[in-house]
Amino acid sequence: MYSARVFANAERAVDLFHALTGHLPPAVAAHVWDVRTDQRWSGSALALPDVRDAFARLRTPLSIFAGVEFTLVGPEDQLSLSPSLDVYVHARSDRWYYLLIGTGLLPSAPLRPRTWRLAPHEFPAAPEMRGALDRYLRARREAIGILERGLAAAEREDAQGYAEAQADVAARQLERAELAGQVGFSDCSRPVAGSAAAE
Repeated sequence: MYSARVFANAERAVDLFHALTGHLPPAVAAHVWDVRTDQRWSGSALALPDVRDAFARLRTPLSIFAGVEFTLVGPEDQLSLSPSLDVYVHARSDRWYYLLIGTGLLPSAPLRPRTWRLAPHEFPAAPEMRGALDRYLRARREAIGILERGLAAAEREDAQGYAEAQADVAARQLERAELAGQVGFSDCSRPVAGSAAAE
């Protein structure tokens, strides 16, 4: 088993982690831990491009607030970004040694752990991030509820009900896009345009 640990400033560590994820296999398991709230999420056999895209949208707020652990696991490799923004690599081959050198990093003697590592309750609060994320997720849940209402109408062949649901989703698109921007997302899903009730 080969292991590496990388210490860098916050922005560099987050960008390095994102760059290294491009060398993982096409499908990975993902594990996310928000140390502030102790919430955890996991998924398996996730498409790597989707995982990388989701992480890319979080790079800016993560560089500012930290406090979230990301671990991506493939059959031969494990890549982790710690809550303190240290990058860890564990693998069955030494290919990561050369990949890390290719990023401009130089090998060194084993490093001592950080003496200032924070406990979960010691991470500074991120109220702006938390509030923005809560508002965004609330808006997304509302939109999903409206879409489910539209799906039910379509299954009943209720063209008017379907069109009304599409119109309701579209009416709050700008608000959802603004909330997504506050969280750090650059894109927000958009409803299908051109929906209309049958005459």
